[in-house]
Amino acid sequence: MLFFTYIYKARRECHTDCIKVENMLSNVSNDAIRLSFMNKKNGCKGKVTKVDRVKHGEELLVFVYFADFAGMLAGLQ
Repeated sequence: MLFFTYIYKARRECHTDCIKVENMLSNVSNDAIRLSFMNKKNGCKGKVTKVDRVKHGEELLVFVYFADFAGMLAGLQ
C-alpha cells in the first residue's frame, strides 16, 4: 500500500463549452457571430447557445458558447 504513504494532490480538470475569439470588430453583431459559427460551410457543427463580449483594454474578446462542444470540435478536424 505504498500509494497511501505519499501525499498527493488531485484536482478537477477544466471543462469548457466555449471558444475565445480575439480581435473581433466591435460593429459585428452577436447574431452575425452566432450565424458564422453555426454555418456548416465554415466547418462548424455546433449550436451556439450564447455570445459574450468582454472589453480587455483596447481589445474586444468574444466568447462563443456551444450546446455540444465536442460536436463542434469534430467539425473543425
